[in-house]
Amino acid sequence: MTFLTLTQAAARLKDLLGDDAGYSRPNLSAMCQRGELPATKVKGQWRVRPDLDVWLQEKMTKEVAERQRRTALALARKTPPARPAGVSNLNRRYGRPA
Repeated sequence: MTFLTLTQAAARLKDLLGDDAGYSRPNLSAMCQRGELPATKVKGQWRVRPDLDVWLQEKMTKEVAERQRRTALALARKTPPARPAGVSNLNRRYGRPA
């Protein structure tokens, strides 16, 4: 398995995602330091595993799942409690039957 340099990894991600994806060499270096990118240090330089497309797919799947979870939580907080049929806000406020 041949590992990629950060420059090669940035170019590969640029090819996969386009220019504005934000995966520049300095950003990849920071991601390696945080352990977010499958990489290892060889003689003091970061080397990235060549299966970046698999890593990217897993990352996107996790991000989509997290976004869906956050949306569901936000909707759960904003959804008003179910109101029984035939009960208006005023009737509920003053305790009168509908």
